[in-house]
Amino acid sequence: MKTQKKDFKMAESNTSFRDKISTDRNQLQINQSFIEGVCFSNHLYNYLGTISVAVLTAIDMTDLPITILFDKCVGGVCFSLKAENPVFSSLNEFSAEGNDTMLLLSLLADGTDIREDGRVLDLMFAVNGIDQELAMQRQEKLSSYSLQKVKVF
Repeated sequence: MKTQKKDFKMAESNTSFRDKISTDRNQLQINQSFIEGVCFSNHLYNYLGTISVAVLTAIDMTDLPITILFDKCVGGVCFSLKAENPVFSSLNEFSAEGNDTMLLLSLLADGTDIREDGRVLDLMFAVNGIDQELAMQRQEKLSSYSLQKVKVF
């Protein structure tokens, strides 16, 4: 899956992440604490809610143990969720009829990328201001999604 925003490039190689934790979906307090610690130590107070919802939603998609990796990237920050098996491959496309989770992730994160045959999900967040084009794309996705849901009911 292509990232939603082209400007994200890792500041360092993907093998030298700043922070990481091995976890699973049943360790909500540990996962939340890790995200809070990363956000606070990087002065991302205003982004804590958005980042927390996106990362915790992605973690909740799998029953398998995963590793959460954090690093800074050009223009923002990146949380990567890595599993031993391909668990994120079902996110390749979202549609208004089906994948509410991918829609949520695409609305919260400024960039998403699935790598290593579905074993890694990258969630990138811009922290240097609002990209007007991306904001408009989000609004259009949400409007389209809402219209599709109304037609179903």
